[in-house]
Formats: sequence, C-alpha cells, structure tokens
Amino acid sequence: MKPLSIAAWLNVLTAIFMTAGCAHVPVSETTQYADAFRDVAVVTRDLIDDYAAACDAVTAQDMPPARGPIAYPLQFDPNAAKAAETVPPALAGLENALRAVEEYNATLLDIANGGNDANLAARATGISNYIDQFNILPAGIPIANIAHEVLVMLSRAKSVKEFESTVATAKPLIDQILQHLADSTSDFYRVRVGVIGATITDTEFQQETALHSIDDLASGYALPAAGTELALRRARLDSEVALLRATIAPAIAGRPLPTGSSPYDAETQARIEEQVGVLRGLCAERRSRAEELVAYHARLGEYVRLLDETKLYFDALARTTDPKEIAAHGHAVSTHAGELRTEMRHARSAQAIPATLTR
Repeated sequence: MKPLSIAAWLNVLTAIFMTAGCAHVPVSETTQYADAFRDVAVVTRDLIDDYAAACDAVTAQDMPPARGPIAYPLQFDPNAAKAAETVPPALAGLENALRAVEEYNATLLDIANGGNDANLAARATGISNYIDQFNILPAGIPIANIAHEVLVMLSRAKSVKEFESTVATAKPLIDQILQHLADSTSDFYRVRVGVIGATITDTEFQQETALHSIDDLASGYALPAAGTELALRRARLDSEVALLRATIAPAIAGRPLPTGSSPYDAETQARIEEQVGVLRGLCAERRSRAEELVAYHARLGEYVRLLDETKLYFDALARTTDPKEIAAHGHAVSTHAGELRTEMRHARSAQAIPATLTR
C-alpha cells in the first residue's frame, strides 16, 4: 500500500475529527503526563539555548580579526529580514522534534477533555507540519503512516482500552524523537568543549608565560638574609609557586625559584608577589573552566537519564491502568526535571560562554 502524503491524510483526519464524539479516557493521568513533559520541554529548551550560544561562540572564534573600519549597512529591508534564515537546521530540527511531541500531548489532552472539533483539526495540522519537517529520524521509520494511524485512533478513542492502544501505537515515534534529543547531547558537549577548551588552551599559554616571567625576575636576585621577615615572605613565595607549578608543569614541580646576585629588597619582593598573583588568578581561571566542563558533562548525563525516565513514563501510560504507578512516574519525571532546571540556571548565572578569545 502506497503511504499517504501528509496533505492527503490531513484531509482525512480533519473529516474524522469533525465527526468524532467525546472520548471517555483517563483525563487525570493524561493531564499529569502532559504537565510532566512540559517540565522536560523546559529543560530541553534551556539546553538548546545553551547549545545555540556555544555555536555562536564558535562562529565568533572562527571569524578573522577586523582590519580597517567596520562596514555597516546603509539601509534596512524588512522584507529581506523576513526571508533571512536565522535558525540553523540542527537547532530547527531539535525544536521541531520537541514541538511534535508537545502537539501530540496537547491532542491527548484535547481528546481526554472532549475537545471541540476545531481544536482537534488544528492539532492535526500542527503535528503534520512538524512531521513534514522531520529530517532527524532514522531511515525506515514510517513517520507519516504512524502519525496517520495514531491520530485516527485518537479521534475514535471512546474507552480507556482504545486510548491505551493509541498511546502504544505512538510509542515508536515518541521513543525515536526522545532518542534523537538524547543523541544530540554528544554534539552539545562537543561544541562546548570546542569553546571552553579553546579558552583553557589560551589560559595555559598565559600560565606558562607568567611562570617564565616569575623565574626570570627571581633569577636576578640573591636570597634575602636568613631569619628576616623578607626571608619568610620569600620562602612563602617559593612554596606557593611550587604548588602552582605542579598544576602547570608537573615535571619540574619541585624546582625552587632561581636566584642571582643582586641584593634582594622589599621592592623586588613586591614585584614577584605581583607576578605570582597573576599566575594564581590564571590557575584559578583554568581550574574553573575545567570544572565547568565536568559539571556540564554531568548535567548532560542527568538529562539523558531524564529522557529515559520520560520514555518509561510514556510506556506506563500504554501498558497499565494503575493510576498510582502512572502518578509515581509523573512525580519522578517532574521532580528530576525541576532539579535539573534549577541546577542549569544556577550554573548559567555563575558562568558565561566566552564569545571571543584573547589572542
């Protein structure tokens, strides 16, 4: 049988929705599921926003430095602005995937609540539009056929059993979309490493430069007289530089500051202390950036586990009529999503993706 085109089965769906009666389906459980997925969607969009910011930072890093005066447009054409593509295909694909699930969930709610025919037809249109733009799912998944079957079944669902059968039919489609979101996290991390890793490399170069400056400065002066306050301060510098050196060049971590022949005085001590302060700040910055990547890696892991929990939740809707089990899944998904969202927002307020690098 030749698969129906999106436009063809959309006409069929509209006619069905216009004649479908109200369905007696599990309203409470469906509402809980839709609410829980909204929490998942919020986290997903936060991650997509972070990914978009990281992509912009990569683009900024790749741009050659400006030479001469910066050119600027002399006019603005609103028609040209409307036609301009502002969302990269990868980001648009992620958003379409998310919206398709949201529209499907909204259809479940409309059916459960006896939604009017116009709303159901509009949902059919929305889902078909997102499905029509899918370029993200593996070959061999009959998207149009699954969507057609699911929406027809939804429109006819008059009982809990029929409703559960519909959810089960949609499961392969929903699972594939959620799996795509999970698979995208590898690219999220790759781009973030490209941005933050570049700043770490730049900081490491500055660390080595600062360390050489400290060694060069210290190598011109003899040690201060033993037992003096200046000697104590100089010994503290030796200890701190040794610790900092261990994080920069472990092979020479135990090497003390070099010495020379010129008399050591308070001004010399102050100059070395200033350079050590610069090195201290660079080491702290490098450590902070590395910790940021470790934390982001952990958050992506939590997100992938959240999507797995969402799959299990959707599966529970299809295989059980136990409201307690379904509610437990909903509570777990909402709680996990809320905690992850809070963690992500705290991290975003404390850390910023650098748009450019110091060259």
